[in-house]
Amino acid sequence: MAWGLLALAVGCALVIMSRTELRDKEVAGVYVLEMPWAIGGRCDAPQRVELDTDGRMIVHEGTGGRLEGRWWWDGAGGWVRSDITDMDRRIRGYRGWTGPRIRYRCALRMGDPEEVRMRREQ
Repeated sequence: MAWGLLALAVGCALVIMSRTELRDKEVAGVYVLEMPWAIGGRCDAPQRVELDTDGRMIVHEGTGGRLEGRWWWDGAGGWVRSDITDMDRRIRGYRGWTGPRIRYRCALRMGDPEEVRMRREQ
């Protein structure tokens, strides 16, 4: 009986944690993409993305180029918004069972669900 109540309490806590929205401070960080070999050639993804807590975004492209702009968190939609047109709504975040999950959308079309995981460096 006690184990059942403990399992129920843990399950409820995990559901509550997974339903709360991310905050911009949880999204901020330096990320690299974990590009699967099957998607690699079809996705024009950046090499690294820096989302500073002060709202500055730096995108390091695979060609050696660098883009700078501003970013803000759209908590209701779960998207990183940016004044860099190519990066607006390309990064999505949500709270998973073990914490924040950040993903990069490879296609510009909103209906295309092809996304790759972004791993936090810092």
